Amino acid sequence: MSFFITNQDKLVKDTINNVLPSSDQLFFLVGYFYFSGFQLLYKNIKLEQKLKILVGLQAESRVSSYIEFSSSIGLPESSKRCQCWYQSLRDIIGHGREYDNQESIAAFQLFVKKLQNGTLEVRQTRNPCHAKMYIFKNAPEYNQNGEFIGTTIVGSSNLSANGLGENFEINIQHKDNPFVEESLRIFNELWEKSELLVDKSTISEIQTELIDKLWFANQPTPFLMYLKVLIEYFEVKKIDGIKTPSQALGDNFNDLQYQVDAIEQGIRSINEHNGVIVADVVGLGKSIIATTIAANLNLPVLVIAPPHLMPQWEDYCAHLSTNNRVFSSGKIEDALEYSYKIKRPYLVVLDEAHNYRNPATQDYSDLETLCRGNKVVVLSATPFNNKPEDIFSLVRLFQIPTCSTLKTVDNLADEMRKIKEEYDHINRDSEDSAIKYKQVAKKIRWLISEVVI
Repeated sequence: MSFFITNQDKLVKDTINNVLPSSDQLFFLVGYFYFSGFQLLYKNIKLEQKLKILVGLQAESRVSSYIEFSSSIGLPESSKRCQCWYQSLRDIIGHGREYDNQESIAAFQLFVKKLQNGTLEVRQTRNPCHAKMYIFKNAPEYNQNGEFIGTTIVGSSNLSANGLGENFEINIQHKDNPFVEESLRIFNELWEKSELLVDKSTISEIQTELIDKLWFANQPTPFLMYLKVLIEYFEVKKIDGIKTPSQALGDNFNDLQYQVDAIEQGIRSINEHNGVIVADVVGLGKSIIATTIAANLNLPVLVIAPPHLMPQWEDYCAHLSTNNRVFSSGKIEDALEYSYKIKRPYLVVLDEAHNYRNPATQDYSDLETLCRGNKVVVLSATPFNNKPEDIFSLVRLFQIPTCSTLKTVDNLADEMRKIKEEYDHINRDSEDSAIKYKQVAKKIRWLISEVVI
């Protein structure tokens, strides 16, 4: 049986955790203090247990650079030391992934409570000290009338996860009273000449410099989280300085409020999701909305429209200050060829978009290539009268299905596949088929609600 604790057959953290329950005073002399070490022991450290931690070198690996920097700006030595320590703990605990868990939060809460009640003090030796020594003074009920005053562990382990349980270390445990008494004498001599890092007297600084700046110490209430969700999903952020139809197309056009609202919503959708579907019924001015959106974005414009609507679109586009061109819906390959000659990104306006619902066609393939990496306005009076896959084909023109920007879904492709399967399994001849179709339509509307006007 080995006399040494090496973290091989026996771990330092297990040895310490076995000793802690019978102790009422703890004295840790370490080269480095890492919060990961405290976390390994916190479950057996009692709130009323007195703990003194004497750091011989620094609190975390980055402190020395902070001290060097602080010296250059003329702060008092004690202020430099404390600021370095707070900064180091903030960086390690607040940003380290290994501390993003409930155990770390519970350990930190105990750490703060012990500072608040005065049972935890952390100081730094005046001169560099590489020694590592852990002293555990037994509570009266465990000291056998003074025959067994405590335990000392001395060796190479720092107060860190590596030192207490992972690295190969060499430590030895002593329970002889003379050895423990000598250990306490050495510790107390160093403690008397040390400089304060934190204790009960610095709790106000700890609050402002450490606690208030850690995310898990300032978690919002459920009600505030609820309000945040409402804001994220439903807040309508006003866009200042947008052009209205009369400003974009001339005084012959009225600034109808529903069109102005749609223009603003469309611009927002394009900025956030690269595209928008304008799904108003016939006669409400989808073309006016789309042209005014184009005027606000100030991008080159390519319009794909049925032949009988091309003259109207050419009239609208004549008001735009940017390069623009109108193509027949049967000449998408010409639009694609032309797109290579203009500046990117550009805006694609697709009128009567419900005609492009089959991804297997060459026209759809060209259209998808034309839209890729650019901005898209899709116009259709009847998008929700189509099958789920038809609607999905329109959304795909400006959304990457497996990496969607929509907040309503994690994976758009998976969700649309599930909806399609639900749709395909509806028996058209069943009495409740109409209800089931409406339920599917409702799911689709919610899924793409962020990009539909």
